[in-house]
Amino acid sequence: MNYPFDHAAIWVGCLASYNAGNLIGKWFRLDDYADEDDFMAGIATYFEELDESHPLDFGQTREEWQFNDWEFIPDFFISEYDLDKAYWLLRDKLKEESEDRQDAFFLFAAHYGYNNISEENFEDIFESFEVSYQGHYPSCPMESFAHDEAERRFWDSFPDAAKQYFNYRSFEIDLSHNGYWDEDGHVFAPV
Repeated sequence: MNYPFDHAAIWVGCLASYNAGNLIGKWFRLDDYADEDDFMAGIATYFEELDESHPLDFGQTREEWQFNDWEFIPDFFISEYDLDKAYWLLRDKLKEESEDRQDAFFLFAAHYGYNNISEENFEDIFESFEVSYQGHYPSCPMESFAHDEAERRFWDSFPDAAKQYFNYRSFEIDLSHNGYWDEDGHVFAPV
């Protein structure tokens, strides 16, 4: 479920050429563009250059394009004719995060059914993720998290003699029954 933003790309094709049976277009790496306006300007420039080098019949200009293929972009952000503005928000928000946190965000979004992230709900969803995400535990995630969480919550108040009797497995089960969950080594609290 990895969507590395530095590899995200869209193959943008000329709709008039496509309708005439020709595939004319190119791959645009989204990492080369600062934002949606910059990306759209890049597409417009490409098609202006294409009009000069390979003009359409009757002097028409290439005014319409479509997204024929894409890589490393979640499907809920893109369709044949649109890349949702929320993609750019998410990219800018997650780009500086580690791959682990990027993966965790998409696991979180899928788990809670956030397959319709938009400009309007993006901040709320990301804030919920920040509250829910507990960390990455590559080996035995819930067990490892339960151990860390028990020490964080209880250790200062436990007498040293009692610490050896703490039942981590029972605590792990309690966490799971209370809505904590894990996937691919990432642990999340309920929201």
